Amino acid sequence: MTPEGRVKAKLKRLLKEYKPNIYTHWPVLNGMGKPELDCNLVYTGIAVSIECKPPGIAFTKRQCDTTEEKQAGGTIVLGYRGHEVDDEVLFSVMRLLKDGGDGYIEACHLAKLHLESEKYIKS
Repeated sequence: MTPEGRVKAKLKRLLKEYKPNIYTHWPVLNGMGKPELDCNLVYTGIAVSIECKPPGIAFTKRQCDTTEEKQAGGTIVLGYRGHEVDDEVLFSVMRLLKDGGDGYIEACHLAKLHLESEKYIKS
């Protein structure tokens, strides 16, 4: 299994904890159609997209463009390398969404801070 494949497998195991209240879609793109991130999910009616990367790897330009497009539409975008900090951010975002109220706004801020601080998106 590739390093990215191991990261995706870990994320899939973690997301199973939210069943049956979660919808997940893992698109397989063979160069056709619109670019997409690795995992698209809906939890509590909110769209979340997650891009998996091996440790130390940042998003490509195309993934950055897709991230910006999705964020403009209200989707929460996370980067995931399988580190403990990534797990904590994922669990925090999911908890905030479940709690409702201002949870969506807080989850958006947390996700954006995580993308920047963990250098998923190069500045």
